Amino acid sequence: MSNPTESRPIVDSNPTSANAGKYQEDRRDFIRGSGLMIAGGAIAGASAATKAIASSKQSKLRIAMVGCGRRCRQLLDAMASLDDDAIEITALVDNNRGRAQSVFRSIKSRHPERLADHCNLLTSGGSIRQPLLPHQALQDVDVVFITTPPVCQPGIAVDAITNHKHVFIEKPMAADLNGLKQVVNASAVAKEQGLTVHVGFQRQYDQRDLDLIAQVQQGGIGDIIYAKSYCNSGSLKKHVARSEKEQLAHWNQFNWTGGDVLLEQHVAGLDVLRRVIGRPLLTAQGQAGWASLSDAELANQQNAVQPSGHQQAGELAFQHQSIEFEFADHVSLISHTRRAANSWQRTGEWLYGTQGHADFSNGKLFDRSGNVTWQSAEPSASMVATQAQLRAFFASIRHGDAENQVDQASESTLMALLGQRAAQTSKLARMKSLRGELKLA
Repeated sequence: MSNPTESRPIVDSNPTSANAGKYQEDRRDFIRGSGLMIAGGAIAGASAATKAIASSKQSKLRIAMVGCGRRCRQLLDAMASLDDDAIEITALVDNNRGRAQSVFRSIKSRHPERLADHCNLLTSGGSIRQPLLPHQALQDVDVVFITTPPVCQPGIAVDAITNHKHVFIEKPMAADLNGLKQVVNASAVAKEQGLTVHVGFQRQYDQRDLDLIAQVQQGGIGDIIYAKSYCNSGSLKKHVARSEKEQLAHWNQFNWTGGDVLLEQHVAGLDVLRRVIGRPLLTAQGQAGWASLSDAELANQQNAVQPSGHQQAGELAFQHQSIEFEFADHVSLISHTRRAANSWQRTGEWLYGTQGHADFSNGKLFDRSGNVTWQSAEPSASMVATQAQLRAFFASIRHGDAENQVDQASESTLMALLGQRAAQTSKLARMKSLRGELKLA
């Protein structure tokens, strides 16, 4: 029977030894840098460890789940349904110990076979903006799943890769350009180490989407003219959160935590359309706001809060946004997002061409008269797509055939950040300028 092992945060006001304190300081110094540098010996050691996993395909992959919220539970359910006995959860990490305990109880009651004999329940160390993995989560672990709020994802990714772990990081990977740069730099190190890094754009494994994209690429709607994408949902409960800790607890309402719906949710739909359009993204322009005067007043009240001296902290995410993205060859994508009660709610993607259009919501192609010309036989099932990605992720690790999805995923995150920039400034935002700030080719 699996038993949880409770542990204090690794960053302690009274370290048990001088070496423990030095270990944490070394890690902090490493992560503070804008880039990543690992000695050749460390890379060689990581490569040897990676080959060891690949050569022993029957040994269990030991997994640490970092961030014990809704997405963590979804991934655990998907893992439990896999026909794969060689994976086990060895650590559950969250900045709220109660969430880790809740997830542990859920797994133990529903999927006890997925738990290691001694599963560590841990709290993350470091700061809110630069969290560190507990040392216990790095021992006897092969894989780190990162399902934290976006603001926490870069620090955990850097820490995991620094310690030679394979990584599954949820979209969007970061809350801003600085965080994205950290992840991209860490990804470059992961490539040198032969580590697999997957990003949670599971729709890339949705068979219905893949079939529809293939039809479009074969000329099913003629030449692409424009696209539209909606992410319209209900409202969120409003909270007046003063401290960074309080804001992190309600992270999906604040920009600095990555709670902007364009970045945190809508990026999945943008990723689908960006890939099928297949042209360089050039600009974005648009506008955004709040549903009512009272909401705008609350936003102004929140935006005046500047905890810890961080300029962006406290900035309340917009409740609605309308963005026009322009790609090369004058192909436009119209994006609408909204969080509002008692409103028309719809989420989906549509692509229009000279001979008809594609409806990703229903997996269909239509001619210009509205007649169905093709329909996928596959259902749209998020769980099935997630399972397919997990199979590919674990297979990549076991076979020693490292896959790194960060470069392509970062293009979709950059797209969402470009739209966010356009909405916040009410100006034409250029991808070339954003890349210059990121200092990536």
